[in-house]
Order: sequence, then structure tokens, then C-alpha cells
Amino acid sequence: MQAPRGGATAHLYCSPNNVGARDMIKEAVKLLHCQPPIVSESSSSGAERFVLYLDANTWTSHLAPRLAIEVTKAMMQGMDILLLHESDASSKRAVAFGTFFEVTP
Repeated sequence: MQAPRGGATAHLYCSPNNVGARDMIKEAVKLLHCQPPIVSESSSSGAERFVLYLDANTWTSHLAPRLAIEVTKAMMQGMDILLLHESDASSKRAVAFGTFFEVTP
């Protein structure tokens, strides 16, 4: 995998306020048999993209207000947002994508 672009220090940022985001990246790497990206879990500054894992808990958990602030900040900085939607019917956290139009702050 190439180094992060444009002076970035990480390819992706996975917020600790977005439970499951880091696990989804690990799962994708495993399924795609690719080199893992450099992931920051401490700060979005210095990352190329913000990973936003969308599941039943994203905007309904006690962490949602802090996550909303982080997403807003990333958008204001022009950071790319990588959306990962949990749609596996066997997952208790799966939710129809249209739900996010109703619950997103």
C-alpha cells in the first residue's frame, strides 16, 4: 500500500465514538486480501478520510453527539467521508439505509 497522500499521516480515521468502524476496516482487509491501511484512532487531523460506520447504533447511542461533532468538523475541513453501511441481515446492528435520513443529526 502506498503512503498516505498530500502530507497525511494516516489513510483513515476511525473515531472511538463510532463503535465498529475499526472492526469493519479489519474485516474489509481480510475479505479483500489487501495490505492494511494506516489507521488513526486518536485524531482525524492528518488522515486522508474519515470512516463513518453506519449501523443501528450510529446516531442513537450515547456517543452520537460526540460523533456528530467530529463528522461536522471533518466536513468543514473538506475531508472525504468513507461511508460503511451495515446491511448484513444476520447482524443485529443492520438497518435499512433509508433510516439514516430520519435519524442523522
